[in-house]
Amino acid sequence: MGCKKADHPDPGPISPTDTVAAPVFETEVYSQTTDLVSIFVKYKLLVPETETGIFYNTDSLSLVSDQGKSAAGSKLSGGYVSYIKLDAPIPNYRVWYKLYYRDSAGKRVYSKIYRHDIEDFHVRNKYVMRGLAIDNNYGSELLINYEKGQYGTFDNSFCVLTPKKGLSFGRYKVTINGAEVPLGKTSNSLMPTELTQLIYDVPETISLGPARVDFYDQGKLVSTTEIIIIDGGLFDRVSHPVANNSYGDYFVYNNELYTYYNPWSEQGLPSNARFYKWSPISKVWTKLPAPPESRLSNHHAAQHLNGIIYFAPSTENDGNRYPFMYREVIWSFDPASSLWTKNVVFSTADPLKIRTVVFGDCFIQQGKMYCIVNVYKSGTISYEMDVYNPEDKSWRKFMDLPDDEDTMVHQAIINDGKAYLLISKTVYQLGTGDVTRNEFSQIDMERKTLVRKNWVPGVGVFLPNLASHKGKLYAYGGGDGQYSVIYSSLSAVYDTAADKWNPASPPGFYTAWASQTGGFLLSMNDQLYVGLGVDRHVPNTTDQTNSNIYRLLIR
Repeated sequence: MGCKKADHPDPGPISPTDTVAAPVFETEVYSQTTDLVSIFVKYKLLVPETETGIFYNTDSLSLVSDQGKSAAGSKLSGGYVSYIKLDAPIPNYRVWYKLYYRDSAGKRVYSKIYRHDIEDFHVRNKYVMRGLAIDNNYGSELLINYEKGQYGTFDNSFCVLTPKKGLSFGRYKVTINGAEVPLGKTSNSLMPTELTQLIYDVPETISLGPARVDFYDQGKLVSTTEIIIIDGGLFDRVSHPVANNSYGDYFVYNNELYTYYNPWSEQGLPSNARFYKWSPISKVWTKLPAPPESRLSNHHAAQHLNGIIYFAPSTENDGNRYPFMYREVIWSFDPASSLWTKNVVFSTADPLKIRTVVFGDCFIQQGKMYCIVNVYKSGTISYEMDVYNPEDKSWRKFMDLPDDEDTMVHQAIINDGKAYLLISKTVYQLGTGDVTRNEFSQIDMERKTLVRKNWVPGVGVFLPNLASHKGKLYAYGGGDGQYSVIYSSLSAVYDTAADKWNPASPPGFYTAWASQTGGFLLSMNDQLYVGLGVDRHVPNTTDQTNSNIYRLLIR
């Protein structure tokens, strides 16, 4: 993984075509292996040149010839670089090469011959997440998008490349800071195909920060690499009893996870809802009674107050049901008795009072439930916040929210007693298509206004998961745009005192493994959990539903 100064113990014979001796015209020659079959050679020249490059061979130093394999040199700030792409397998894991430049007379002038030793093991990533290898890569269980469109299958995992195919990997031992780590899985299916990829578990007992990795082959130390351990990996994968739970309602009550999913059905028919709870301590799923009707909102917005769970409002619009034509209803569930209650908060038989609405996020503040409402009227959309008081069953408008010509989705969350609002705006830009922009604000409940706050610099992400955990606010995952099938791996934490977002797992903002929308990021039992979302990594593919729940290690 690191750079090393090129070895040149063997000046070696110059090929017969060389007519000039080997003067010292080069300095600071470094070679670096990038993926065991690619090598960068960096160097400086002491003379002016019109052309430079290298000749190389993997079989013998005597075969390094200007009639053989070569790589051109490219000028960089302060020097030159040549890139060698090798054909695997590589005999003896060595490469011999010599530099050249073309002088003013047009003649090539050659250096002495250098030797680069290729290690048996190469750590792919400098920054390595603590986590389980089987989870911290995308596959049939989990798809990710790393660094805003740059797909990295094992990015941020402890992935080791080796050219030794077909060997018994039990002969190897790998340690981090002296502690042996287990091999989680192997893979031969990804680029470069000549290599075997070994993906190791990194237990959460491994300390954060700089670490030394040692590789042993049959008890002999063969390689040492320096890495940096970071947080953000996944542990404790648990599968949901129902395979398809995307775009449901997920919430925490009494340190247990509740999941509600209601497939589409005709109004008036019995409910097909799937309602479960899960204990992070016992790891047991419990099936709960579904509501008696199918109209319960599927939106991820359920809240609890005084031991009762309240779901987001839903509408009933049926002209055949006298004496009402339209109703707005808030369903509630009592976990102690497992009883459902329909709370009718608005009812009318007057066609002029019927409104077309979509209910969004809700939150509890000062004993009341506040809900985001999209109101459609005469071809336009307006946004407001309505409030429900469980004590007197009142349901009224609380405040207006800013309107915009762009499509907007609002997400509300309480952190440290304060209400925050994240707006995801899909903006059409001529020539570039749809892009997403975000506006982050604190809701001033007294003045009924929004106080703009800073958002993650340079980031536009559609519907990231928001979570309040141990007094901190996290943004995780999401989509690159409303109509995009490429999802973001944003992972950020908000510093309320400084009004600043920071990477949740430094060094970068894009380290989320569960890069998803439609699922959840929730805090329970002093841990963060993520899962049950829709994950995609290649455009123009069908949805990939992630039916698993993971413990997310972010401290």
